[in-house]
Amino acid sequence: PKYIGNSFSADVSYLPTLKISIKKSQYKKIKHVRKESLQRGVLNKDINEYSKAKFVLDGREVKGKLKLKGIFKDHWIEEDERWSYKVKIKADSSLLGLNEFNLMKPERRGELSEWFFEELLKYSGNIYQEIKFVNVEVNGKDLGVYLIEERINSDFLKKNNLLGSIFKIDKKGMQKSDYIGTEYNNIFLTSSLKVIAESDSSSSIEGQKLFERFRLGEIRASECFDLEQYAFITALSDLSGTWHELMPHNTLYFYNKNTKKIELIVNDGSFSTSPYHITTLLGSNCVGGQFRPIDKVVYCDSAFHKHYYKALTNLGTSKYVEKFLKLMENPMDSALNI
Repeated sequence: PKYIGNSFSADVSYLPTLKISIKKSQYKKIKHVRKESLQRGVLNKDINEYSKAKFVLDGREVKGKLKLKGIFKDHWIEEDERWSYKVKIKADSSLLGLNEFNLMKPERRGELSEWFFEELLKYSGNIYQEIKFVNVEVNGKDLGVYLIEERINSDFLKKNNLLGSIFKIDKKGMQKSDYIGTEYNNIFLTSSLKVIAESDSSSSIEGQKLFERFRLGEIRASECFDLEQYAFITALSDLSGTWHELMPHNTLYFYNKNTKKIELIVNDGSFSTSPYHITTLLGSNCVGGQFRPIDKVVYCDSAFHKHYYKALTNLGTSKYVEKFLKLMENPMDSALNI
């Protein structure tokens, strides 16, 4: 994967340019949040408020707002002002078909790796986020190529015909820690849940209750999750050699009102390594939970192993990769000029 990744290059001159205008007073707010966050080591979510802005793409202007994105400082530490943002476009408007999206340097998503990973999710019939690329100017300053990542909201539910609710583990507690270690995991095991989108309030209540019963050890993983889907996502991560998308702060949980089980919506599978899950499972019999405490419980459920090994077998014997790469030839060669 490293050899292939380092061999990628792309002609980006054809990309559209997104021009963003922010008033000095509003931009000053953003800089203040960044300064305070640098002192903390993690994003200060208590003061990270949206700033008004205007966005122009292909001659069309829309109003909206933006704020810093990224709990860890790699998103906004650079002095070149190529920082990551969360963007909301004014109601009844959109840019590139999106009304909410993340805007960040491609490096934050492994250059083209995240785009590739989302295409793999799409190909396998799983829930995925749209990834697009644009050139960006902020107040006339050329910031170069940026990646646009679709955000998950109520419109996302409707677009994907999902009936239920999507929630995550709240990151607010992470302001106590700027490293991935024991404290990081304890925060995620005890933090409150935050609803991202819902088709109705009852599904949010049902989904959170189910997840809490699992976290308290009252029910097994197979009683909480759609383990076939969970295992397939895990095997797919092994196939692509990624792990980052299954870190707790990158995982969203979709409570499917029809099946009354929780499915994973994974995000940011952009870091390629050796297959993480296989080596840990075989090496220590069961995951120790150093980086993902939830794995310790899920992977020790015998029902998970049954689905997991079935998924690995199917991915390995059905020429899955060859079919996928064949499908990707046109967008890789033409759309991205790789």
